Amino acid sequence: MFNENVADFELYAGLYFGYLIAYLEEASQTIDKHLSMKRFPQTNPHTLYKELPEIYNWIEKLVK
Repeated sequence: MFNENVADFELYAGLYFGYLIAYLEEASQTIDKHLSMKRFPQTNPHTLYKELPEIYNWIEKLVK
């Protein structure tokens, strides 16, 4: 919080994006166990989505 009325959006967004990523990872593992779908080769998410580095920066700022 910057003060008692203004929250730091980057910290708030980093926290909830972190929760979302953890939830999606767990859900995808559960779905994969049940469906046994064809897997795609591993790729670096930084090359697929331009927005992710900024979101990762928010999460890293929260952890520090």
